[in-house]
Amino acid sequence: MDAVQREFSDQVDAATQRLLDDARILSEADLRAPSLLPGWTRAHVVAHVARNADAMRNLLVGARSGQVVLAYASAEAREAGIEQGAALSAVDLMADLADSAMALRTVARQLPDEAWPFQVQMLDSASFPAEVQIVILNPRTLSTFS
Repeated sequence: MDAVQREFSDQVDAATQRLLDDARILSEADLRAPSLLPGWTRAHVVAHVARNADAMRNLLVGARSGQVVLAYASAEAREAGIEQGAALSAVDLMADLADSAMALRTVARQLPDEAWPFQVQMLDSASFPAEVQIVILNPRTLSTFS
C-alpha cells in the first residue's frame, strides 16, 4: 500500500470510527425512536448500515475469487436482516455494526488490484465493477470519477 492509499485508508478508518462512536451513544430509547425514513426507527437505519456492509463484503469476496457472489440472497432476505438487526438490544446492535464494519475493512484491504474491476451486482441492478460500488474503499479509483 503506497502513501496515498495509506492516507485514504486511514481517513476511511477515521470516518468509520466516528460512525461507531456516534452510534454507541444512542440509548435504547433513541434507537426505538422514528428516523426520518418512513416506517423505520433509528435501529432500522443502524441495522441497514450493518447489513449493507455485509452485502458489500459479499461482493468483494466474489470479486476476489472471480465468482459471482450475491450481495443479498434476495430482497426478502435483505429486509429480514434489517428487521432482525433492528430488534437487537442497543448493545448487541452496536456490536453487530462494529463487527460488520471490521469484516468489510478486512476484506477490502486484502483485495488485490486486479479484482476491483470484477463485475458485481446488488439485488436486481445491472452489473457493474466492484470499484464503482465500493469506490470509497479503493483510492486508486478516485481519479476515474474526478
